[in-house]
Amino acid sequence: MSMRQQFTAREWETLQFAPLWLFLMVAGADRKVQKQEVAALAKELAEAHLYRNDLAREVFGSVAADFGRIWPAFGADSRGIVEGLQEVVQVLRKVNASEAEGFKRSLIFLGSKVAEAGGGGGLFRKKDTKKGQAALILAAAVLEIQLP
Repeated sequence: MSMRQQFTAREWETLQFAPLWLFLMVAGADRKVQKQEVAALAKELAEAHLYRNDLAREVFGSVAADFGRIWPAFGADSRGIVEGLQEVVQVLRKVNASEAEGFKRSLIFLGSKVAEAGGGGGLFRKKDTKKGQAALILAAAVLEIQLP
């Protein structure tokens, strides 16, 4: 059974928007989105099959496969980044805690790759810029996860 079947259409869309909200939170922390950051997002979505978490693999893969439809829908969505990520937390209550935690950590990993691409070093490297690191820490707090 696909993970998708556990969610309503609105809930699934919220999960699909999650990596895009994370991307904008991190890439936009310095008020400019760089080509390298966009490329990092595209790479992570295209390599969704490499994620260990089943839900992240399916959601990220679906975003990559249907980006031409999802991006405009995301742009038309009225939720702000924090509000959207808070809704992601609510939607994830439908899956077991381990799966939900893995999905949230996958989002933080994606955000870290975007930060690295933008020259911020990501969350797990010592070269973090204060803005990129702050954005990832805020995202983790909103997603209700503890960082290492």
